[in-house]
Amino acid sequence: FDRVEGAIGVSDGGGAIDLELTSTDLSATVDGSWSRSTDEPFGLDASLSATATSLHDGVRALLPTGVLSIIDGMEMASDSPLSMSDASLRIASDGAVFEGVAGFESMDVRVGLRLEDLVGRASINARLRDGQTPEVAVDLSGERALVGGAQLSDVRARVETGARFVSEENGRLADAPGTVYVPSVAASIAGGRLAASGSIRPDPRSASFEGGAWRADADLSGLDFGRLLGEVSRDPERVAQAPENRGLLDANFSLTGRLGNVEAQRGRALIRVQPAPGSDGTEVLRLPGLIEFVKLSNLQAPVGEPIDFAYAEAFIEGAVVNLHDLSAESKSVSIKGSGTMTLPDLGLDLTFTTVVLRDVSLLTEIFERVRNELVTARVGGTLYDPQVEVEQLTATRKLLDAIIGGEDQRPRP
Repeated sequence: FDRVEGAIGVSDGGGAIDLELTSTDLSATVDGSWSRSTDEPFGLDASLSATATSLHDGVRALLPTGVLSIIDGMEMASDSPLSMSDASLRIASDGAVFEGVAGFESMDVRVGLRLEDLVGRASINARLRDGQTPEVAVDLSGERALVGGAQLSDVRARVETGARFVSEENGRLADAPGTVYVPSVAASIAGGRLAASGSIRPDPRSASFEGGAWRADADLSGLDFGRLLGEVSRDPERVAQAPENRGLLDANFSLTGRLGNVEAQRGRALIRVQPAPGSDGTEVLRLPGLIEFVKLSNLQAPVGEPIDFAYAEAFIEGAVVNLHDLSAESKSVSIKGSGTMTLPDLGLDLTFTTVVLRDVSLLTEIFERVRNELVTARVGGTLYDPQVEVEQLTATRKLLDAIIGGEDQRPRP
């Protein structure tokens, strides 16, 4: 601190504390008393308040080692102003207890999921004892935040670590000491709800959170799919151009990884998009090329059928999402696909074929056996700006080449 003003009373049994500490990027006040006795060599009971320009090294230097390790484990970072109010610190021979409320204007933090630009406050209760893992409970409440580019509101999360939160009943006895648990995260997102949980474990070799394992499970329900795509694209014009009715998204994610290592990320996701109950004219996917694909596959006059249902099963490996079972349906045709999507740009490399869902009078019995192999579509671009290319008779051409050309298959212009 650049300046310290106030007084500390000194007597045989202790004294009062009244201090103001300031620097260019940090200020604090301490108001309380200290004491000493034969039974208690040192005691402190004080009220605290503080403001800082960011979560910088000066703030970190004031934090107990145990609390600092938790901040590192949750990958907390902020370049915006912070404040601490209604805080108290009590120190006795058996340890220390800290309670307070921290406010922040823009905080990045991992609570299982990675939240960015969280605006809100955190109620903190920490107990520190010599030679023991800190016991810390944090209740986060946020007005808004971002997750993967999508806007969250009414964010609530519980974070806890320490022996008093570990029991046989909650299945945490086998976890490494110092594991940070996130038993609940809840928020509103794109007109629906997010519910999540997770944990962050220190590296057992170093007891540090650097390279430690994390886990996250999340459920999404009732999200406006068009609004979600617009928010993820971070493009206001695209949000404005989105169809009014793109259906509702429900999804389940289960992810694991290691802090600081994107390539170690692994997981599974199930995603479903379908019309809202009682709605008409839902257009789940706005892909003009894929609509033409539906028409070609159906061998009927163009009817402009919207794709009103989509389902995907995905496996995440590092920055790549492998889509093993991707389906999109109109009323007459089901489109089956597979491929990859890259993160965080949502770049697509997908291939689709068709399955006809209703009888088509123009098809003969023989032709009907191969109708689902007549047309192939490749989808590139990004999830919010897909580019569709359609190839007709792909399987048939390959079969004829194999029969007529044998091993000598020349490139087709």
